Amino acid sequence: SSDLSIFAPVASLCLRILLSYKMVKRAASQPAESKAKKEAKVAPAPAPVVDPFLEELAPVLALLGEAGDDLNNSSKEMLQAMAPFCLRACKEERHDYQNQVIEVLEKTFKGMEAERESLVAAAQQQVEEAEAEKASSAQTLVEAEAAVKEQEQAKASKDAAQQELEAYVAEASTKLQEEQGREKSLAGEQSQILEEKTSYQQFMTEKWETLKSGSFSGKEWRERNKAIDATLQALEKMGLEPSLKASLPTALKTKPGERGKFATKAVEFSEVVMNGFVQKLEEKIANFDQEGAARAQATAAAQEALAAAEGKLEEGKAATAAAQECLDSAIIAHSNAEVAAQAAPKTAEAAAASLEAQRQLLESAKAAIGIFIALKEKSPAVAPAVEEEVAKEEVAAAVDEAAAPMEQVEAEATALAAQ
Repeated sequence: SSDLSIFAPVASLCLRILLSYKMVKRAASQPAESKAKKEAKVAPAPAPVVDPFLEELAPVLALLGEAGDDLNNSSKEMLQAMAPFCLRACKEERHDYQNQVIEVLEKTFKGMEAERESLVAAAQQQVEEAEAEKASSAQTLVEAEAAVKEQEQAKASKDAAQQELEAYVAEASTKLQEEQGREKSLAGEQSQILEEKTSYQQFMTEKWETLKSGSFSGKEWRERNKAIDATLQALEKMGLEPSLKASLPTALKTKPGERGKFATKAVEFSEVVMNGFVQKLEEKIANFDQEGAARAQATAAAQEALAAAEGKLEEGKAATAAAQECLDSAIIAHSNAEVAAQAAPKTAEAAAASLEAQRQLLESAKAAIGIFIALKEKSPAVAPAVEEEVAKEEVAAAVDEAAAPMEQVEAEATALAAQ
């Protein structure tokens, strides 16, 4: 604004010269004006004269009003007031001050044009970035959807693996309980085996030998039959074949000398079964320590298997938790991608609208600058009569608002000319 202060005297002088012109003519036109005022009371007001020059210049003045912070309001108003006086004259008839004002206007307009071109370029860059972001966000959403599905499958796989490990742990725990039970029951089993051996040995001594030798008398047939029933029950537990079991009662009821070959074989084979069974009991008794060690070892192995299964289960749980975290992250990323994909088109539309607005402002500025350049380069021509009329009306309006005396105007004009 400080650079434009040099044009203040020119603007003031232009206005005051016009004022002085009107004031010189006022005395001579008093009667005519009085008569015109009387006639104006009864005659309709004439239509205002339109100045084509000012109409043409209007976009230029409007653009000047849109100048940025480089010009303050007073500087804008000064240039807007001086522009018509400077551009109405042809370039060959302009004063140096008028040319200087036009140079300031041209510099201002070029700066505005460059600024708006920069804004258009920036808006274009924003559109390209918004479109790129739109495409990128759409692709990101597709990838996020695929990632969610992948993590869901991974989580389902980890869940299945964890369920298998849980079943394996349950199985190992059951196995350990069984082995521990077998280990704890060993003492009772050993005691039972000892009692069973003693019982069978007593049975063989007291009943089997009596039956085999046919020592029961005829009167003791009831005791003999009871002994035979007990023998059959014992042999059944020992694994005697059903065919021998069916023939044995008849053989035992017969005296040894009266037994047939088959009956004798049945008795002999039954005794072999008894002796084998008792021998197996003796072997078990002999292997008590070995069986105890084996069961203890089985219990320890079951404990180790359970510990290993529990360790794998913990790893499986950790893997499942990690898979859940990955799934949660994928879901959050998908949600964010969905929001971004929904917002991107709106951002692109806003960027496109901003670009269009900036382009319109640039085109408007270029059009106004084109008018300015045409007026700047205007060569001498006969001004239309309407311009002269408008010029007179402008002078008349300025005179009506003037208050400075003629002497002061002349003094300022003389001082300005001396400069």
